[in-house]
Amino acid sequence: MKRVLFGLACLLAVWTPTAGAEEIRTWDIAGTRVNIEPQAEGGMRATITRDGAAPLTFDARDIRMREPAGESITGSGVPQLVLTAWSGGDHCCFTTHMVELGQQPRVIQSLDTGPVDVDLFNQFDNDSALEIGLPDISFIGWPGNGAPSPLPRVILHWDGKQYVPSAKLMRAGTMLYQMQERTQPHNETEAAAAIFKDML
Repeated sequence: MKRVLFGLACLLAVWTPTAGAEEIRTWDIAGTRVNIEPQAEGGMRATITRDGAAPLTFDARDIRMREPAGESITGSGVPQLVLTAWSGGDHCCFTTHMVELGQQPRVIQSLDTGPVDVDLFNQFDNDSALEIGLPDISFIGWPGNGAPSPLPRVILHWDGKQYVPSAKLMRAGTMLYQMQERTQPHNETEAAAAIFKDML
């Protein structure tokens, strides 16, 4: 019996720190350390640190790092990082933070996107910056209530200072999104939503 208890004690001693360590996610990107870890009071904290620079911190219910990580999404040549933070709650709320990982890490832009998350970054033109696709939430709940609502895409492009809507790219690029997402409607409501989505 003593041997069994001793064995269990040894297993607990080994298992406890390992379980805690698995909850902390750490990356080293372009000489910058990124930690995402749970907080004692709940939620998550992302910390971005670099030697000799003040750390950046982000707190939210949940935080995740997005691809591409460590690439220059704005075409500046400086490595950058994208974090998506979720505040918690039903149908709310996402914020996307774009961080430049230079000698002093800094936020170059934060996008509050309400109840929807940003799509992956795409290239819709021939410049060096990537574009962002966002579902337009203006039509949630229309023409019917729930999931079949049409959500046309808004495409944002980098204007040298921030991401802003681009009517030109939306005319050319939105249909690419539509075709990628197209599925066979199962009822009249879904069919109406698909028609309105193309029209919008």
